[in-house]
Amino acid sequence: MTHRFSRSKMLLLISGIVLALSASRLAAGELEELDFAKKLMRDGLYMAAAEEFQRFAERYPGSTHRPEALARAGEAFMKAGKANEALDVFDSYLEAYISGPDACRVRFHRGRIFKALKRYAESADEFLLVADGYPECSLVDQALLEAGDCLLSAGEVRQATSVLRRLVQGRESSDVTPRGMLSLSLALERGGRDLEASEVLQKILELSLIHISEP
Repeated sequence: MTHRFSRSKMLLLISGIVLALSASRLAAGELEELDFAKKLMRDGLYMAAAEEFQRFAERYPGSTHRPEALARAGEAFMKAGKANEALDVFDSYLEAYISGPDACRVRFHRGRIFKALKRYAESADEFLLVADGYPECSLVDQALLEAGDCLLSAGEVRQATSVLRRLVQGRESSDVTPRGMLSLSLALERGGRDLEASEVLQKILELSLIHISEP
């Protein structure tokens, strides 16, 4: 009885070791494949990189690296000039990882793609989803600026004005604020509010002079 029990425990222990070694080898294999895709990206072989990242995501559906692989696949397709393929991959990312570590960046990229395709209303929607859905993301200010510009291009002057005001108010220290103020002055002018547009331009000038005078 004791002998059988000890043998049973030994078999379980050996099985556990074998499984652990197999998992370790699998993880190492995953990283090798991911590193290979990253190297292709660094070398400027964007289509090959996109396909490798996508292959990784399909081969390892349970991998902790899958979100990164999908995000990078979309970025590689973007760099290769394949807008529709990039959108498809980004869609897959957001369906699976709406709150994932790269979700904000993925949304931002979608906005950029729609903007390049001159689908300005859809682009503005994506950029606003960045600002509203990921308030801690470092791309929020840039997303608001992009949203305002896309709304202007779509002829939505009133909404553009609202978004651009949201950008410039309380964000005086942001790097994109001067550009946002310039877009705001244009939106105000298009909306027939010339006096307010002039006031915004005057403020841009004042801020520029302050920056010039700073040591």
